[in-house]
Amino acid sequence: LSLASTSNATSFLEAAAAVLQRVAAPVAAVLHDEFQDHKLVEELQLELSAKGIASSTFQINNSVGNLNLTLTNMIKAKIRNIVVLCDPGTVLNIVNLAQKTGTLQPNYFWTVIDTGVRLASIEDLLPANESANILVIRESAIDLKTASAGCTSQLKTVFPDCQTSRY
Repeated sequence: LSLASTSNATSFLEAAAAVLQRVAAPVAAVLHDEFQDHKLVEELQLELSAKGIASSTFQINNSVGNLNLTLTNMIKAKIRNIVVLCDPGTVLNIVNLAQKTGTLQPNYFWTVIDTGVRLASIEDLLPANESANILVIRESAIDLKTASAGCTSQLKTVFPDCQTSRY
């Protein structure tokens, strides 16, 4: 679990698209819930498209059937890059079900645009001796240079210049 911060909330979408571009994602799934403005979701799709990344958008509700069907469809379509733009409760439900369906394995890359979820809540859902690729992008007054964890090796894999990056 890595955290990237920006003091400008409007650059969240650009940051998420930049992450996927850096990992050379050909396609991404965008999971959003009914609490997100459709214009925001459209803007994210435009950011991804501008970077040459195709996207499939899924509106998520908190029913297990809806989440399970969405994750199953992503597995069948071999979509390995997922952007989550949901309220905190839905984010936790998605991470919990993703762990159960095997979509938190290292060959999946998750980017969560933070809407208030506690990082400790996500970490509590992750198995102790397994790794997962989850990047949380959130608004923060502290940048990566002064964050307690600094620029982790996992974050450097995605952002080699993260100490000077504006994301």
